[in-house]
Formats: sequence, structure tokens, C-alpha cells
Amino acid sequence: MSPTTGFPVEGRDEVAAGFEKLRSHLGDLTETHRRVLGPLIAEVAARTPILSGELASSWRLEASKDAGSIESGLVYAGPIEFGSASRGIEPHAMVRDTLSSNTSTINEGYAKAITDDARTIGFKVDP
Repeated sequence: MSPTTGFPVEGRDEVAAGFEKLRSHLGDLTETHRRVLGPLIAEVAARTPILSGELASSWRLEASKDAGSIESGLVYAGPIEFGSASRGIEPHAMVRDTLSSNTSTINEGYAKAITDDARTIGFKVDP
């Protein structure tokens, strides 16, 4: 068995500190959720069946440090989105279809936001 030969690693502490700073910086993604998902509200509204327009105008973005979601406070939003067999309501999937058809845009939006944050704190990030 041969002895293990070590070699000094320079900059390890700086790299670890940089990643810790990035983790801390990304600890609250509220504004990122607003930037990425907010523009989708109009598309959800456009996919909403219109009777009075109340549901279409009720969609809003809820954003916290950990998550973003498109919601309506109307009690009938869920049955129209998901359908209700007992009430004879077919699902319209306004939110789900919007998110599904914009997967690439959403992923690119989050990647750009994280890349921008990394640059802000000093990481060199390729374009």
C-alpha cells in the first residue's frame, strides 16, 4: 500500500464563503417569484371561461420566500380549474395549462434570476 500524498488546496475557504453568501442571498425568492410568475397572470385570465369576468379578474400571484403560486380567492375557482363530476363541471385547467405551456420560460426566468444574483455578489458567470 502506498502512502497518500496530499497537496494544498488554495482558495477553498473563499469558495465555501462565496457559496454560503449565495445561499444566503437566495434565501428569500419572493421578488424572483413575482418577476417570473407575475407575467403569467394575464395568460391565466385569458384561459379563464368568461361569464361575468369575475373569475378572470380575480387571479393573483401569491409569493413568499420559498414559493410562488397563482391563486384566486373565489370559492368556485377550484371547481372550474379542476372540474367537479358531482356538479357536471368539466375542468378548464387555466393555471395548470398556463404553467405547463410556459415551463421553458419559467425555468429560464429562475435561472436568469439566480445567475444575476450570483453576479451581484461577485461570482463570474458565463453568459
